[in-house]
Amino acid sequence: MCIRNEIFLAPDENVYNINLEQSLYDITYEIVCMVMKQENMNQKRTAERLKVSRTTIWRILKEHETDLQPKGV
Repeated sequence: MCIRNEIFLAPDENVYNINLEQSLYDITYEIVCMVMKQENMNQKRTAERLKVSRTTIWRILKEHETDLQPKGV
């Protein structure tokens, strides 16, 4: 089985579209942003949902120098 370089279209909004041209670093960032928006910018709930620490979420956002901020900041 060979994975071709193409965009996989998600069948519904709960599935993520992945472009294999992107790095894992960028895909991770996009997933965190997507979940942050779904969780109303709450880093704690995002971390719980992705099963990582809040520090990991903070670091991913910081490394990308994003303006995404948790609620209340």
